[in-house]
Amino acid sequence: MLRKIVIAALSASFITSPVAAGQIFWRSPTSGVLAITAANTPADFGLSYGSVNVRAGTNLALTPMSRDGGNVHGFTFAASGLPAGIVVDPATGRIGGKLFIVGTVSFDVIASRNGQQQTLSVVIKVA
Repeated sequence: MLRKIVIAALSASFITSPVAAGQIFWRSPTSGVLAITAANTPADFGLSYGSVNVRAGTNLALTPMSRDGGNVHGFTFAASGLPAGIVVDPATGRIGGKLFIVGTVSFDVIASRNGQQQTLSVVIKVA
């Protein structure tokens, strides 16, 4: 009987625990609840660049799109390992420049807002 009561009490403590998404939760019998929020929690802001086809040597101008058609303001954007001739505007996420080598180029852009991040994959086919 005591075993059933202990199991029921433990189950109830996990069900009613005040834990939010992106948190790690431990319960200690001596110190109470320890909740730790994970840094840079992956998010889905609904942003994407889509696939793009361009001719070698032409100007490239890509902007991130919102899945729901909303605006894309309030984010910061960053990328590393970009191909030569390509830049990303950190305030707008606009990708610009020229690609001269025929082939497929891919890289990631990180969109950040309120401590959360979404990785946006970019694939550009140059013909």
